Order: sequence, then structure tokens, then C-alpha cells
Amino acid sequence: MIVLVVVAHPDDEVLMGGAIARFAAEGQQVFVLALADGETSRPMGCDPHGVKACQAIDQRLERHRAAARVLGFAVVEDVRNGSIRFPDQRLDVTPLLDITRIIERVIAEVQPSVVYTHSPGDLNSDHRRVYEAVLPAVRPKNGVREVYAFAGPRMIRFEPTSFWGVTEAQMDQQHQALLCYGDELAGEWEMIKARAVEYGYRVGVAHAEGFEVIREMR
Repeated sequence: MIVLVVVAHPDDEVLMGGAIARFAAEGQQVFVLALADGETSRPMGCDPHGVKACQAIDQRLERHRAAARVLGFAVVEDVRNGSIRFPDQRLDVTPLLDITRIIERVIAEVQPSVVYTHSPGDLNSDHRRVYEAVLPAVRPKNGVREVYAFAGPRMIRFEPTSFWGVTEAQMDQQHQALLCYGDELAGEWEMIKARAVEYGYRVGVAHAEGFEVIREMR
């Protein structure tokens, strides 16, 4: 099976990192497409497309590749024909069609049967915009049979009805992937662990990751 995870920023994939580690361990091909650079909204004292911004983006991508090695996924490199990603926290003012077309192109290239993305109940505007762009890109005629959404750090609402049990070792991989980003996600690990325990309790295992079902076609 081929799985595509579509996220707003390089690091968002860690939020479902236990499941990604499990998919990879089971022999599934996992690709992660990150659409925004994750850096240019930060106060860097320079033009968003200047030298400092480019260095920060390059560093973020190196961390993304390090997380890929830990979790076992492939980074989708071809975003906007090799140019830098969309500016951080600007996806809500980017034409939706421009984002959707990139997702459609990647779907045509990797041919996933399952797609994971952000939840519509996420507080982060980039996350919600990616969800909106994914929906028209995952038409059944493209071969995508299942679409699921995962929770971000801060949610308006999230009601998971599909769960993947994850082992202690896969939780450790998720933690190691989080550490690849330095201080970026340092405060999120306790929240990730707490959710894994809560969802595991719901389904009768030690740890689990929960997902909202957007579409399932069996």
C-alpha cells in the first residue's frame, strides 16, 4: 500500500509519527508532502525571501529529512517545480487551486490509495487550508480510496473514529523524530504522549493514534 501524508509544514508529520513508523515497519511506502516553508512568518529581521530566510528554510528541510530517516518516510521534494515552498502562515491568502494542483500532481506521481492530512477543526490557518486543498484533490477517480485527518497541537474540535495502535518502540521513533526539529516541538511531546494513552485506552491498547474519517471506500 502507498500512503501520502499531506501537511502544511515540515514537522507536522511528527504529530502522526507513531502511525507513520508503524506503516513503514509493515512495508508500506509512505510519502510526506509539506507545502509551506514553516519559517518565513518568523521575526528574522530580513526580507522573507532573503538570505536568512533561505538559510532557515534549508535548515528546516534538513531536519525534515532527518525525521524521515527516523520514521521511514520519503520526502516529496518536487514542490512548486523545485522553488521554495509557499510562505509560512500565508496559505489562507494563496489561491486554493494553486495548492490543490500541487497535491494533484503529487498524487499522480506517487499514486497513493490512502491520504492523511490535517483536521478541519485545527486552529492553525495553514493546517485548515491544506485540508481544504486536499478535498478536491482526492477524488476517487485519482485512485485514493481512503482519506483521514489527524489532530494538531491546538484544536477547535477533533472527533477520532479510526485508530492505529502503536508500540512503545514506535512511540520512541516518534519522539526521536520530534527531537530532529530541536526546540520547535519541545513543548508538544507531553501532549502527544497523553493523546496516545487516551486513544489507546479507548481501543484497548497501551498507545494509539486517532484519526477522523473523511472518506472510506471499501
